[in-house]
Amino acid sequence: EIAAMFRYFEAHTYLGSDSSDRIAFANKIAGRQPTEFSTWARLNVPVQSP
Repeated sequence: EIAAMFRYFEAHTYLGSDSSDRIAFANKIAGRQPTEFSTWARLNVPVQSP
């Protein structure tokens, strides 16, 4: 369920339905593409063994 929720968050932006112009502007300001959540989580969230 958590993985499905994160896929939903990754697929749907909080900026609204027609946000491509705002995303392009944000990418221009940032100078690079943002890190995908899955990449960030792999590097920053420790995994505990069962």
